[in-house]
Parts: sequence; structure tokens; C-alpha cells
Amino acid sequence: MIGSRSVAFPRLNAYAYWIFLFGGSMIYIAFAFNSAGDAGWFAYPPLAGPEYSPGKRIDFWAQMITFTEVSALLEAVVIICTVFKLRAPGMTLNRIPLFVWAMLVTAFTIMFAMPSVALASTMMIMDRLVATHFYNPGEGGDALLWQHLFWFFGHPEVYLIFMPGLGFISSIIPTFAHRPIFGYTAMVLSLIATGFLAFGLWVHHMYATNIPELGKSFFTAASILIAVPTAVQIFCWIATLWTGRLNFRTPLLYVLAFFFILVMGGMTGLMLASVSLDSQVHDTYFVVAHLHYVLIGGAVFPLFGAFYYWYPKFTGRLMAERPGRWSFWLMFAGFNVAFFPMHLLGLQGMPRRVYTYQPEMGWASLNLLSSVGAFIPGGRHLPHAGECAAQRAQR
Repeated sequence: MIGSRSVAFPRLNAYAYWIFLFGGSMIYIAFAFNSAGDAGWFAYPPLAGPEYSPGKRIDFWAQMITFTEVSALLEAVVIICTVFKLRAPGMTLNRIPLFVWAMLVTAFTIMFAMPSVALASTMMIMDRLVATHFYNPGEGGDALLWQHLFWFFGHPEVYLIFMPGLGFISSIIPTFAHRPIFGYTAMVLSLIATGFLAFGLWVHHMYATNIPELGKSFFTAASILIAVPTAVQIFCWIATLWTGRLNFRTPLLYVLAFFFILVMGGMTGLMLASVSLDSQVHDTYFVVAHLHYVLIGGAVFPLFGAFYYWYPKFTGRLMAERPGRWSFWLMFAGFNVAFFPMHLLGLQGMPRRVYTYQPEMGWASLNLLSSVGAFIPGGRHLPHAGECAAQRAQR
């Protein structure tokens, strides 16, 4: 996309891949040897500490985290150096595609976010193996220190998943609208603002802790503010579609679904930015619904659109359109049937991470509906690669 013959530091690029493969394989190795982490995906101490999680499960998990985060840091260096130093002559920064801008901002975000969780996991291992007390309040440590370090990574991580999807959308829309993207400069500045503001929100994951109320109010303001750059991008995309000649093919359908689902997830995110409401629905299925609307709407739907959009460039063959549309509608319908009822369950007080509940709570019907919806995307028809002779002739 920038006219470079190769990436910067190809050996470092390969090393980053292999260390990521090794770290990722540790997840499956841990399951095979019954040594997987058992303190939740964010491993709060003291639950993840030596007192409540004896054995090697958390040690294995924390080491895996360190491997994968180091891999991400190395790859971020490769992307940043490639974009800044290896562009083709005349390919100035104000001419590079928006997808490249999205990956550049993602790489810079990785550079500042990943050291936090790598440090936190290393301190966790030291607490467990060499009897340090970083997270032990009884010995002068602080259990909340883990939450601060983890969520300083954890919230930018949401945008690390989300920003490449924005780049996919900015690549797909101009093609199927038959016109250049509207507001290129505004789109770039919005991506940069998103990456910058992502580091000012981490405490909104910690509203249930004893952090001072005045401090929480500042993070409420920041959590609402970050909606502005994303809204600017959405308006630019809509303006591009509005003034273009649309070709409603499968990649564009995934883009339109992205608009609906992401805006829905963004609105519930604004609700959760409020300390008072978040305190009521904290650790309920309302949060689960919000998370999936943002991440699946903001990352998975754009990713599927990108599969259809770039598959011909990878293989020289188009995907068939009719199975693609069936696949899209089944995925779109199944996703909303699965996750929309969780908003209602959360508002009714159904807690997450509790495997069962009493029948008199009245949650059974919506849970059944959600389960039915979850089966639909998993069982939808796979798209057919290739196309028939009539389609080729039409092209």
C-alpha cells in the first residue's frame, strides 16, 4: 500500500511472528497438561496470588502474556519504521491510504500499552515465585496496582482490536461508493485522537473500587469524549456513501452492519461511562452485551467484509455473491438475537460469570433466545470461493 519492497527489519518481523506463535501455543499446551490459568482473563490479585491460586497455572498464564506482548512490541517497531522510512518516492504521509494510518496509530498505541501489562505479569510471577509483595497489601503492596497496570493496557487493547477495523472500512467504502473518502484529514486526525484518548479511560473499568469519586468523574468525562472522534469518522463514511454511487455487494453489507452494531455498542458505552449507572450494572450481562456489540461490531464484521474485499487480490478469484449474502444475513441476525437480549438481562440484574440461576428470577426465556441466536452464526453457510461462468462473463 505504500510502495515498499519489503518491511523494515524482516528478521525482527520473523522473530516477532515466531515468538507470538510460541506464546500463543502455550495456551493450548496449558490446556493439554491441565495447567491453564484459572483466575479469570484479567487475573485480579489476591485471587491470582500464591495464597488463592497455588500451583503453576497462573505462572504459565503470566509467562504466556509476556511472550505475546513482547511479540506485539516488536511488530509495532516494524510497522512504524516501515511506514516512516520505506515509503515509495512521492508517497507522502498525506497520501498514504487510511488503512496504513490506522495500522500506524495502532502500532504507536501498542508501543505505549503493551509494556504496562508485560510489567504487571512479570511482577505477578515475582510475587508468586520469589516472594516479592507488589500486590500484597499486608506487606506494603497494593492489589489495585494490578488493576491500574492491567487496565492501562486493557482499555487501549479494545482500540487495538478496533482501529484496524476502521482501516478496513475506510478501504471498502470508497470502492463500493465509487468516490474518494470524504474528509481524509478529519479521518486521520480522528484516528490519532482515538489512539491518544484511549489511554485516559482505564479507570472506567474500576468504578466499583474505592477510587475517589472526583477522580471517577474525570474518567467519566474522558469516556464520553472518546466517542467524538469515532463519530467524526462515521459521519465522513456516511457522507462518502451519501454522495457516491453504491454497489451493494457483500463487503458493503458488512460495512452497513458495522454502522448499526457499532453505534448500538457506542451508545451503551456512553451509558456505562456514567459512574452511577455503571455501579448498578457492573458485572451484569449488560456489560457483556456492550462488549460484544463494540468488539464484534467494530472488529469482526469489518474483518469479514475485508475477507470478501481482499480475497480476489490474494487468490485471483471472486467469492460467489449469493452464498456471501446468505452468510451475512445469518451472521447479522444471529448476532443480534444472541446479544441484544443480554442488555435486558443485565438491566434485570443477571450477573455474569455465574453458571446458573434460580428459575423464579424470570431470566430463562431470554437466555434461551440468546442461546438460539448464538447457534445461528456458528452454523451459517460458508461462502463459496470462485464464481460461475455467467458471473465471469458479466464481470
